[in-house]
Amino acid sequence: MLLIFGGEYFGFLIDEGHMEWNDEASMLAAVLSTSLFVITGIASLPSVGREMNKAQFELVFGPVVWSALTLGVMHVMFLGVPSWVSSPRSRYSWARGMPPITLMASVFPLFVMFIKFVQSCHASVLKIKKWATSRHQFSSIHASEHLFVIDDVAADV
Repeated sequence: MLLIFGGEYFGFLIDEGHMEWNDEASMLAAVLSTSLFVITGIASLPSVGREMNKAQFELVFGPVVWSALTLGVMHVMFLGVPSWVSSPRSRYSWARGMPPITLMASVFPLFVMFIKFVQSCHASVLKIKKWATSRHQFSSIHASEHLFVIDDVAADV
């Protein structure tokens, strides 16, 4: 977008002819996020979706989508967090007591990612408990339960 509109439109990103590290990181996160969302969009086309196997579907609509969402939130936060806490407040934030748009745009995706994190942690705890329970069951078997008597076959002949 910076290349399309130029420094006049995005003048707040350019200081003395250069961008600061957080502005550059924001642009990088935006490009990567957009690329991943394009991959997701292509994969969601019916003709492409029919040709995907289960592993490909789970890859695209699992880690790829969550990575795209994370990078998209990082893009907004790289631009916005400095204005959330700046003093004196810039003219781009907290106008008439309203929170900055970057803060409002980050709250819901961060909440969704937090819910997914809690869900993943819960699933991991359940797997660990299941593993520990199954391991405990095997270790509680006594050796006497596995002993067997071999009859003397030669004595019967």
